[in-house]
Amino acid sequence: MSFKNFLIKASFGVALAASVASAATAATLSVVNNGSGTATTLPVGTGGTTGFDLSSIYGTSSPNIGDPITAFSAATGGTVNGGLYISGSSKLTYTFLGKEAGAKNAVFGQGGASVTNKQAIGSSFTVGQSGAGFIDFFFQTLEGAWEDINNNWITGEALSIANNGLSGFSNLSIAFGQVFNNGKSILVFFGDGRGDVDFDDMVIRIDAVPLPASALLLFGALGGLGALRLRRKKATA
Repeated sequence: MSFKNFLIKASFGVALAASVASAATAATLSVVNNGSGTATTLPVGTGGTTGFDLSSIYGTSSPNIGDPITAFSAATGGTVNGGLYISGSSKLTYTFLGKEAGAKNAVFGQGGASVTNKQAIGSSFTVGQSGAGFIDFFFQTLEGAWEDINNNWITGEALSIANNGLSGFSNLSIAFGQVFNNGKSILVFFGDGRGDVDFDDMVIRIDAVPLPASALLLFGALGGLGALRLRRKKATA
């Protein structure tokens, strides 16, 4: 092997290792408030409780009364200005943690993947996030055949509120806890607009899952082989 080829391969190896290391530390979560968010704490719910206790599983990251949150809402048909932001490409796992609601509520991610508060606690789905930006997800509540919670004389509607998006009803809310797990995880709370304001009608955890290093190595190796072939062609031309 010539010294020139050795330098090329060595440089490629260093660059690839750097890209894998960078990917492992990238894609962190943050809450961005562009005007609709209010800094508050989880209030006491009906009967003096938020409806469930996850401290035995999640410890200090459990949703407890008095925990700091940032709550977002908007007027009916208005825009939620802010919400959950991610710094780069990642997989995102949404996990259902608990509820205090009789209504059917759900969270939807990219591609229509969803989980509802009628499924077992721990139910989840994973979707991809391409690039930095506000995460594309929304909460939805389904009115019963007898319900008209937004008083528009129509029953059985599906009403939604989106992260940094539109709100279908002014009483809907999304609240975010503090980011934990080195910027990779956050608890998210949904208020379904039926009179209480304790943000516990559906609670989920969103986790940013690093892209597999094996995939990065494969893509990098294929690119490196292509570059070496190109150099060889130029050398023989």
